[in-house]
Amino acid sequence: MKRMLWTYSLLFLTFSLFSPYALAQDLDKLHDRAELLWAERAKGDRASKSKAAEFISREFRNNFPMYPEVKGPAVTGLGFTDDKNRVLVSAKGTMFIPNVGEFPQEIVEPWVWANGNWFVEVKWAQEKDPFTINKEAPTAKPREFLFTLTDTQIDLGPHKQGDVIKGTIRFQSTRADLRSVRARGLAGLRLAAPKWTDDNNGTIELTLDSTLFHQDIQKEVTLEAVGPAIILDAFETRLAKLNIAAKIEGKLRLTQLPQSAQAQKDHIVEIEIQNLGSAPLQIKDLRPISTNYMVAESAPNVTVRPGQTEKFAVLYPNSPVLTDGEVQFDLSSGVLPGDKVLFRIETAASQITALPGGPTRADIDALVQRALQEAGQTRQQP
Repeated sequence: MKRMLWTYSLLFLTFSLFSPYALAQDLDKLHDRAELLWAERAKGDRASKSKAAEFISREFRNNFPMYPEVKGPAVTGLGFTDDKNRVLVSAKGTMFIPNVGEFPQEIVEPWVWANGNWFVEVKWAQEKDPFTINKEAPTAKPREFLFTLTDTQIDLGPHKQGDVIKGTIRFQSTRADLRSVRARGLAGLRLAAPKWTDDNNGTIELTLDSTLFHQDIQKEVTLEAVGPAIILDAFETRLAKLNIAAKIEGKLRLTQLPQSAQAQKDHIVEIEIQNLGSAPLQIKDLRPISTNYMVAESAPNVTVRPGQTEKFAVLYPNSPVLTDGEVQFDLSSGVLPGDKVLFRIETAASQITALPGGPTRADIDALVQRALQEAGQTRQQP
């Protein structure tokens, strides 16, 4: 009797000591088998599906998903359930969504221990699509990203050409969501970072370099507010219109003249300067800032009398077509602050003042849902 009790005690002690080791080995096997299954799924061909079937519960081997649309999958975690023979295996990869780009995706599938090995339980996975495994879980509805201007117009008052003009506009948004605001549609306009008066209201200081404005300004510009990230590098955006007015006492007018067919053939673009002031002005130098430009004369030293115009040729001999770039005019003292003016040469394609805003969260959600539906239809095909 004592010998029998000793035998049972020894067996119990042996099982207690070595069962954790055996369990760890089983989980290692589960991780390895999950990695092998995803390696075959990523290939997505018939031969791979045949190999992948070895990891599926026997009764579901004729109909199981392959997920060829998921790229670079890797097993990232194991989740335990109330059933010690069922473990949830998480894998992460990326999907390509048209018009959006790569979309990070997590897939959760149940694996069951049967006949001394681990297999995917497809029936349970079909009842709860691995792509939406947590859709029943309560989640907070994301708040809508809002951006509106309290001041939809601003009058900057009278100024002389060349003045750096400042003003302030008020806006409403959510401090936690707003990342930045940028302006489009008016050369020389810059916006400072928003300053908040509370969590939903703030101000933005704008700065306008009036060097290139020889007459009064009456312009509608577009402000683009960049909000929370939707997916990877895509952000929610909101557009607002701002009317800017200012009276400008002009001193000189700079114009990029249309290119003739001969000018295009000769790789030449012309810039015209008109003296709008009451005193002569001198063009002391014209220098290319962009390396693809050359000037016909290294030091023009041209005097332009009131009301008169002068033309200056800029060459682009090393480029087959005109490209965007900048040149600098050095002026006689007192014409403009700093006695310099930077002029940007633009191609016709670059002269776009306003572009449509980026995708909204609703746009992205619609694209993602459409892609997932298409993926669901595809992955059921043999």
